[in-house]
Amino acid sequence: MYAVEGITWLDKDYFSSMLSKRKRAALLRLLHTTENDPYLLPFSPHIMIAAKKL
Repeated sequence: MYAVEGITWLDKDYFSSMLSKRKRAALLRLLHTTENDPYLLPFSPHIMIAAKKL
């Protein structure tokens, strides 16, 4: 399971932050660090489940 937005959506200026290279890099690092942490998944408004067909 992966958080789609993760906790990055909590940034009240998320969309303008994504326009700044420095802030975007920080948000993406935060997303990658927390995207599948089971304790932080509930903070994401959307969750994606990835599976491999055997």
